[in-house]
Amino acid sequence: MGECLYRYSPTGGYYARIKASGKEIRRSLETTDREIAKRKLADFKRDLARTDHTRSNISLSELAERWLETVRRQKPKTYDAKALLVRRIKRDWPNGADVLVRKVKPSDIELFLANYQFGSSARNSCVTALRQLFAFALADKIIVDSPTATLKWSKRDKPIRRTPSFDEFKQIVASIRAQTFSDTKDESADFVELLGLAGLGTIEAASLTWGDIDWQRNTITTFRHKTATGCSVPIYPQVRPLLERRFAASSGAPPENVFSVKNARKAIAAACSRLKLPTYSHRSFRRMFITRAIELGVDVKVIAEWQGHRDGGQLILSTYSHVRPVHSQRMAQLMVNGEPDNVVPMQGMAADKETAHVYEVRPRKDRRGFDLISDALPFGRLWHAGPDAVNNAINYAKSFSRSHHAVIRVYDEAGNVIDTHKHTRDLKEPEFFTRITSPLPVR
Repeated sequence: MGECLYRYSPTGGYYARIKASGKEIRRSLETTDREIAKRKLADFKRDLARTDHTRSNISLSELAERWLETVRRQKPKTYDAKALLVRRIKRDWPNGADVLVRKVKPSDIELFLANYQFGSSARNSCVTALRQLFAFALADKIIVDSPTATLKWSKRDKPIRRTPSFDEFKQIVASIRAQTFSDTKDESADFVELLGLAGLGTIEAASLTWGDIDWQRNTITTFRHKTATGCSVPIYPQVRPLLERRFAASSGAPPENVFSVKNARKAIAAACSRLKLPTYSHRSFRRMFITRAIELGVDVKVIAEWQGHRDGGQLILSTYSHVRPVHSQRMAQLMVNGEPDNVVPMQGMAADKETAHVYEVRPRKDRRGFDLISDALPFGRLWHAGPDAVNNAINYAKSFSRSHHAVIRVYDEAGNVIDTHKHTRDLKEPEFFTRITSPLPVR
């Protein structure tokens, strides 16, 4: 019938018969149409060149066991979750786990996942592990394409994060401190107070020692267990009296812990119950610190550095930037018909406001200078670099819009306006030619 293409007469089906590395490989092309068989033969040859045909008969169960051996050194909880997945594959895989890896289809994986009532997080963890499993097969050239390529993560429900107000926080601390029959009342109250005033996590505060506090440089060095990195934060004015009081009552030895308690979960729950407040957690006070810092006007990027984040504030803007209703109402009072109090009206600009050019000077994401952005520019954007890039961009905008009114706003990396310039048009036409005062000799 053709090179490497054979037809089985009783059924009319076509087969591929190829010799690779001294071994003959036969494969049904699952069709009785010759043209389709030719195309499938070409695909089979191409796939054969990209895979190790000596390992093409590995079953899914064997692959899962081999993959599990490679992740044995991971953290215990991570390994236990992957071992559970392997046990489930052996027990619940559609049509059995003895199926060849190269024959696994995306629909098989969907049927496997449908056996369980997963929440969004659990399903996403399982999908991630399955992707790693078949990526392992892909790297060993057992398969050409991963059947998990079409799998999608489930959208997680946005959790309700209860955040106390600063007044509620002070009430909770006072309630804990007022307990007469508790021998750790002051210790627990100071611990909670540090969480809310310094924005530290529970483990960070519990592991804090006097050696981590640099009084001269006014910094606190903490270790972020979540990211396994150190982080240095300032000793805020609201925190310093608390630390000084505890330092005076201690030996002050560098290895000594600032707090003897490791958490104040019971004290917080009891205080919230007495005050008839929602049951807040340790993390609630950290969220309160971040929310309050945003409301006080602290730059988001600075807050991110205090929290040990490396994303320049994106996580805080997407997760922690909720504001309290009181602050929202206070900001709403700024939305008035007239200009704000800090805006100085410019003569001649009101009548021609429709012709004003608006410019934005924004820092580049690659930190290589600033972009001057405006619809008035021919290409919409102009790059300015160098130590005086901002002033150069402002001067260029004023020069380019010399015959128009212009508003130039300068932004920081967090997207906040830090400076505003207004330029009124110059009605005086520029002189492009120099007047010759002395007559030229005529020849």
